[in-house]
Amino acid sequence: AYHHGVVYFGANDNRLYAVNATTGTEMWNYTTGDSVRSSPAVAGDMVIFGSDDGFIYALRTEDGSRVWRYQTSGAVSSSPAVWNGMVFVGSMDGTMYAVNLTTGAEIWKYATGDGIWSSPAVVNGSVIFGSFDGYLYALRADTGSPVWKIHVGGVAQSSPAVGHRLITVGAAGGWVYAIGEAPDLSIENMKVSISQPQVGSPVAVEVTVANSGTKAANATLRLYDGEVSLGGYAIGTKNISLEPGALVNISFVWKPMFTGNRTMIANLTGILPHDASEENNEKRIIVNVQPETTGWAVEQGDIAHTGYYQGTGPNRNTLAWSYPMKAPASVSPIAARYIYTAAGNRVFSIMKTTWEPGVGHSVWSVTLQRDVLYTPTYMNNAVFLATEEQVYAIDALDRHVIWKRPYQLTSHMVPYNGTLYAPTSDGRVIGITGLNGSLVWEVSAGNITTPVSISNGLLVAASSSQLTVYSTEDAAALWSYELPSPPSGAPTVYNDVVYISLRGGELLALELVPDDTDEGVPNPGEAYDLLWRQELQSPLTGSPAAGNGIVVVKEESGNLTAFLLNGEAAWTVHLESWGTGSPVVTRNKVYVGGSSLYCLDSTTGAVLWSYALGDASNTTPALTDGILVAVDAGGTVYAFNTSEFQPPVARISSPEHSSTFRIGEDITFDASASTDDGVIHRYVWTFGDGGYAEGVQVVYNYTDTGTFNVTLTVYDNEVPPLTNVTRISISINPNTAPHLRNGAVSRTEGTNYTLFNFSVEYMDPEGDEPAWVRVKVGNTFYNMTPGPELPDGWRKYYCATTLETGRHAFAFYTSDGVLESSLPCDITLTVWQIDTYTKNEISIRIMH
Repeated sequence: AYHHGVVYFGANDNRLYAVNATTGTEMWNYTTGDSVRSSPAVAGDMVIFGSDDGFIYALRTEDGSRVWRYQTSGAVSSSPAVWNGMVFVGSMDGTMYAVNLTTGAEIWKYATGDGIWSSPAVVNGSVIFGSFDGYLYALRADTGSPVWKIHVGGVAQSSPAVGHRLITVGAAGGWVYAIGEAPDLSIENMKVSISQPQVGSPVAVEVTVANSGTKAANATLRLYDGEVSLGGYAIGTKNISLEPGALVNISFVWKPMFTGNRTMIANLTGILPHDASEENNEKRIIVNVQPETTGWAVEQGDIAHTGYYQGTGPNRNTLAWSYPMKAPASVSPIAARYIYTAAGNRVFSIMKTTWEPGVGHSVWSVTLQRDVLYTPTYMNNAVFLATEEQVYAIDALDRHVIWKRPYQLTSHMVPYNGTLYAPTSDGRVIGITGLNGSLVWEVSAGNITTPVSISNGLLVAASSSQLTVYSTEDAAALWSYELPSPPSGAPTVYNDVVYISLRGGELLALELVPDDTDEGVPNPGEAYDLLWRQELQSPLTGSPAAGNGIVVVKEESGNLTAFLLNGEAAWTVHLESWGTGSPVVTRNKVYVGGSSLYCLDSTTGAVLWSYALGDASNTTPALTDGILVAVDAGGTVYAFNTSEFQPPVARISSPEHSSTFRIGEDITFDASASTDDGVIHRYVWTFGDGGYAEGVQVVYNYTDTGTFNVTLTVYDNEVPPLTNVTRISISINPNTAPHLRNGAVSRTEGTNYTLFNFSVEYMDPEGDEPAWVRVKVGNTFYNMTPGPELPDGWRKYYCATTLETGRHAFAFYTSDGVLESSLPCDITLTVWQIDTYTKNEISIRIMH
């Protein structure tokens, strides 16, 4: 090192030399315990260097006399860096040390995974250095806390060079690394709204993208169904912009074109500026797409009788159309390409929508020899129906009878893998092929008058006294459960749990596949398969509806009750009119029929609307494409359309309009009061200063003063989404850090201890009360309590404590809740032990 005409250097003879730069004359030398390979640093009237003997030395430049030395646990070949009264130097013991420039007292140390040969550089308050563990580190210079570390692929023994907004460092293997500001985009997550969607049905795909880099970036996000080179296709493209540290959820709408396991691929391209890492710029998930099948309650093919529609239904009782079948009806409608239902001996295909407001239109009708007894079934473009003595297959397009067979069924048929399953009047459950009606599966099951349910290849059937689960592969009975009373409807299978409602008023929940664990539920039969049971006030009617976290059942008394999936009661509501059909659950509503058609909130049970039918309805409503269809006993079909959905309502509950805050203050923006008749899918905030965020609640702070218009935009779950916007304005005032002055310490002698009394004075230019005032003694913070008020807005704060033996540094710190400030102290505070109690001496100079 060269300083004021003197050259300072170390040598392998264990010495540091000071030589006149003009004459080469030795001025002085200092002997250490080992070689001096560290380049010295000159700070004021001191020269600081390290030695392989493990010490850091500080000598006077005038005569080479030692001011202080600090011992590490390894050779010190790293050259020191001096900043703000601190010396930073690394040791081969793997530790970076920060010591006081004046006294050599340790301020902090940070351990790495191997030795440190690299000399540190101090940039913008951070100490940057490499280690033999292969990492480049950045630590806060004042505290030693880590800011970041980067693996550079080998031993990082060279000293980092800093310039042009880049940090350059060499590593083993011949590599040179340049580290600077750059974005680092990654796809954190990708998920679909329906785990096993149907082909052709809309599915929401949400992709989460994050920027963990240090610079904003623009990019293009693309979503594919499969590899394009292998027959896949593009779903959509979105341009995105992310600030450093930002995270955003991007939504696409996907209508699967193919069945089976589909590979969904999301990737980021066109990232500007260049991405720091491309490791996580692509995400893949497998989605199992199901073929189109349709059941009696909902469009997705409800063969498990869940009564759950994964979309939303109409939010008001505005009738879209009605269609009179002109005969009494007790058959529930089903929904596929059209609405299929029956009245008397006539079967109808009715259009979902209409060109004539209020009037429904049939596509075709077929007259059979006998009355249709049960709900139709749809499979593979055919409609299947049962009369007293026959089962019919009718072409769904041209209404011709494909086949008929002499089966006497006791409920409607359930379609599964091309086979139709139903109980018969002679005590069997049979499976007949949809192709020609031939018998392909049967089992003797007893007196069954309710439909069977199928889930995961298992068929669940309930006779008047027993619930039994069969394999659809070989008709083997897997387990049975004795019922305390006859069932009121079909078993419901949801999330591998069987729910069954009984005429005796009980609701039971049993495992579809028993796990041999006794749940401890009182049970007249085998205890291992019953999860819970609930007894209601009157006999139950219809089947349970399970979905969206609840199970809904109805009683003959008019009560409709919802339970959580663990059996806890959620809500009960009494409806004045009643029917024997089953309820239907959507993502946010429950629909059920009686003399009126009811819509209830699925969370609270509150009645949202009702519609008086011409006659009572003893059927289960159908939902398809957001259209709700109901049939009354007089034979009229009613349709309510989701075209009546209203946009969401955006509301900002905090902060209030015209609120005032300070620069740097964290502000919580809350949109939880926003409402929708469906589900709000996105909450998008813009803050008027170029800032952007998404979420129901977000925290933001401003860096400039002024008045800013804050905009909240909410998007609901419709396709395309409906939106609503609201705005508030807020003001941001200047803010300056609070001031501290007159820091002091005194002592009070006790019987066998010394009490140290710290004090300091606080004032905030804006008049803000402190969030806290603290004194830091050594590495420990002590909270200070307020004392008397002083002139000009100042106030004194106090703290008293005992201290352990040794030497202690101290300083004062405060915050107004946003900005912090400190009052450093140049002190010597010594505490030692004399006989049986502690004495002390204090040498203090407070910096003002």
